[in-house]
Amino acid sequence: KAIAAEAKLASPIVEIGSFQVAGQEEIAELRPLFPDAQYIGTDMRAGPGVDRVEDVHRLTFADASISTVLMLETLEHVADPRQALSEVRRTLRPDGVLVVTTPFALQIHNYPNDYWRFTPEAYHLMLEGFGACLVGSVGPQNDPLFVLGIAWGEACDLNQAEKSATAIVARYRALLHSDPTLARERKTARWQHRLSALLPMREARRAYRTRARYHDCRFRWRCGASSRDVT
Repeated sequence: KAIAAEAKLASPIVEIGSFQVAGQEEIAELRPLFPDAQYIGTDMRAGPGVDRVEDVHRLTFADASISTVLMLETLEHVADPRQALSEVRRTLRPDGVLVVTTPFALQIHNYPNDYWRFTPEAYHLMLEGFGACLVGSVGPQNDPLFVLGIAWGEACDLNQAEKSATAIVARYRALLHSDPTLARERKTARWQHRLSALLPMREARRAYRTRARYHDCRFRWRCGASSRDVT
């Protein structure tokens, strides 16, 4: 929601990995976030949420024909992530935007295969060919729950992109801290963390400490050789 509201994503919007796994339809349906956009859902197999069957290693879209690419919880299932991102760059307009997210602290989940986990530094490395990028992670710094990246094409307005990145971070933090369910979870986790000091088992104390940091988040903006934390 934060990205949809602040990044000013243009259409056509192409979602790579749009197949809606049974039981996940409610969280997997992204179209309502972009009610006025031309939206094309693609996946390697036909099914719910898929408008067009595509192999991300060999996309059939024309060069520089897509304004926005969404790859949410998908890249970990791609056999060759570098080739996939190369295809995304080929098909993305020079002023286009890529949004990519992947889990980190998550068990193997086969939809249909699960190959990779990416750190924030891996994101910075993979997104170097774009004009600028914002990379963030949520959860404990050394064991995040998931990692996200937004990359702007080399012909983007860098000043506007940086303003969008700052606005995205501000809105994301506001959403994270205003959700009443998350607020209760944070409060409970912090008390459990404090009480865990009484436990004799180091592993148990570490588990409670990790849970208490589940809602931490950090973001870094990078453009060429320059980078800065976004708070």
